[in-house]
Amino acid sequence: MKRSLEIKIMDQSYILKTEVDEEYAKKIADYLDGKIREIIQGGKIINVQNAVVLAALNIVDEYFKCREAVENINKIVEGKSRELIKELDEIKVDEVPLRFA
Repeated sequence: MKRSLEIKIMDQSYILKTEVDEEYAKKIADYLDGKIREIIQGGKIINVQNAVVLAALNIVDEYFKCREAVENINKIVEGKSRELIKELDEIKVDEVPLRFA
């Protein structure tokens, strides 16, 4: 069920209609606010609109790098899984000692 939440970005209040947890929504807003302020404090960009666009680009860059890292980890896990399955398939049943409790 959607509800209204108030978040603040760059001292501006926004009302969101969302189903996400309020704490999560504020965490996201705080992250964006921090990225925008980081760019503005860098001194090269004064215009807030340009800082927002640059912050968005930086966040998307982080997202794509994380997504690529996850894909690489998944490939490694899949490869290792195939190797383990192959090794398990090669083990003969009579080579494994059976123990009964």
